[in-house]
Parts: sequence; structure tokens; C-alpha cells
Amino acid sequence: MKLTESEYELIFEIHTKNEFPREFAYRTLKTQRFYRNEYVWDVRSLYVHCKFRDFYDCYCSVYAFNDKPEDGVRWDRSKAIIDTIFIDLDWKESLTPPLKEAKKVVNWCFEQGFTPRVYFSGAKGFHIYIDLDKPANVDKKAIKLFGIFLCNQLELKTLDMNVLEVARVSRVPLTINTKTGYRCVPIDPRKLLKLTAQDVIHFAKSSYNVPEVDPTDSVRILLEIFNTIPDKQDVVRKRRKIEINADAPTEYHKMVLNAPNRDKCPEYFIPRCLKYIDALLQYGCLAESEYVRKVHAKSEWIVKQNFNKGAIEHIARVHLCLMLISLGLSDEEIHRIFSLCNDYDYTRTQYFIDYNRRWLNTHT
Repeated sequence: MKLTESEYELIFEIHTKNEFPREFAYRTLKTQRFYRNEYVWDVRSLYVHCKFRDFYDCYCSVYAFNDKPEDGVRWDRSKAIIDTIFIDLDWKESLTPPLKEAKKVVNWCFEQGFTPRVYFSGAKGFHIYIDLDKPANVDKKAIKLFGIFLCNQLELKTLDMNVLEVARVSRVPLTINTKTGYRCVPIDPRKLLKLTAQDVIHFAKSSYNVPEVDPTDSVRILLEIFNTIPDKQDVVRKRRKIEINADAPTEYHKMVLNAPNRDKCPEYFIPRCLKYIDALLQYGCLAESEYVRKVHAKSEWIVKQNFNKGAIEHIARVHLCLMLISLGLSDEEIHRIFSLCNDYDYTRTQYFIDYNRRWLNTHT
């Protein structure tokens, strides 16, 4: 598919809504190293940068910003203009799961009364942009909470939660994904609903649709509501100030003390789980606890890792999760306990719980 300069610039203008400056990033063909912190100031300069890279693996920031950055210097994230939500649906093995979920997101958007922009990534995924009627005065927390909301609402498994941040760069439309040789192409969302994975590949080889920017106020309002929810880190800090008193157990301790399977498990499960919860309340993690470190000090894997705290944290969380599952706690109860972790993320935690439940089922 040969494209003219004017075709590129039309799509670039729609994609960026002609809002600049933006960060430009790229991956080199030979070394596959990723470079960022270059800047484009208008549609023309974006085209020139992409052309210089032969349109291979070119990216620009999801958000324009009110800043005057210098090449090689990171732009000020607090100056981002939050005028869209970027959703990345991706699956390593196949295009079919993200296609199925892209259709879910598209239908949800239609039900809310607006049309999203949809792009085939050029590999095994889709990029969906939900455009806002005006910039939302929110921070990255609200964007992340919207992603969690959408994941729960639509039961999404392929949504990459890591892209729900202000600093994210995304693939420039009509540029080439070197993993496959296919372009990242806009697809009419109404058309997408009728396509199979094979249809998408065939379409991307020879065509594209001009995307439509259809701003919504409902998602902006939802973001602004999410922005009023207290910062989880502040909540955790407050919890850490609680004095752990054995005579007055917290709600987290009570879940373990009242566990339905406590009589079916080894006696040490209850006191150990309570100690691990103490650690989470005090530190927001497990590896900072001397008690937890002693429990796992003899692990061969931990020894091989030179008692690295990251390794201790991982194995301790696995151990705690397996004990909580064995004690009969529900997913919701386990989430509540793990929400005490500084880096708690709903989607990753649910995957973690599911994985450990499967492991227990095959080893008991």
C-alpha cells in the first residue's frame, strides 16, 4: 500500500487533533533500541520525523502538553492535556482475544452515545481512543481508575493497564510495525464489529479508514468523579499509623480469624497470615518485615537471588496468597488484604489469585 504525503498528514492531523507539542519516539531497525524525548511541534514535523525513520516503529505521546521541552530532556508530565483515553488491547498468542474485547469496548462506547477511534496495532492488538469533549482536569490516578472500571464492567483480559498513564507514547497511525511488516491502520469501529481476525489482517495489508473524532462528555465527567476518590497511597499511610493490637484485630485480621477452612489447614497458617497482614499495614509490603524475611530465609531460590528484597517480596506474596486461598477466603477478601500493598493493582492481583488457585487445584 503506497501512501502520499497528503494522506499521511491528513491522518496525522486527525489523530493528534492538531494539538502540539508532542513527544516523538522510535525503535531502531538493527538494534531494536527504543529512543524517546524528541519533540514534534506540528503535523508537518511529525511527518518529517516519521519519514526519516522510513515510517518504521514510530510513536508519539498520547497527550499534547503545555510545555516547551528540549530534545533529550523529559517533558513535564503535569502539563499534559488530558483530552482522550488510550486503551491498548494486546495478546501475545493471537489477534482473536483482543479483537473480541475491542468489539466489547466499541459496543460499550456506542451504548454511551459516542464513537471511539479504533486502530489495528499492526501486530496482535488494537488501540482504542475515547475522545473527551474538553480536557479533563484530572491526574493519572483517574485514568487508571477508569481502566479498572472498564476492565470490571466488560470483563477485559487483554487490556494493558500499564498504558493508562500520562507519559505513554503510542504507535503513529499508518507507520509500520516491524514485528509483522503490517501498518498500524485506523478501522471504522462499525466495520470492526463485522470482521474476523483474518479479515483485519487482510484489510490492513491494503487499506485503512479515515478515523472520526466524536468527543464525549460522559467519560470526562466519570474521570472527574474518579479524580475525587482519595489517593490510595494516602489511605495506606493512614492505615500504617494504626497500632496493631492483638486484642483489637483489624477487619483484615478478622477475615483470617473467621476463615471457613481454618480447621482444615496447618495450625501455623492463622498466626503467619496475621503477621503478614501486620507487615502490610505497617510497611505496605512484606519484604520490609524481619519476621517475613526469616520465614523465607532458607528458600533455595531466595539464597540464589542473594536475599534480594524483590525476590523475597514475590515469594512472600505467593505464600500469603496460597494460604488465604487454602483458608477459604473469597477473591474479594483476598483483594482487600492485598490492597494494602503499595503497588496494588486490581487486574494484576486478580490474575495472581487466578494463577495460584489453578496451581493449588493441580497440586492438592
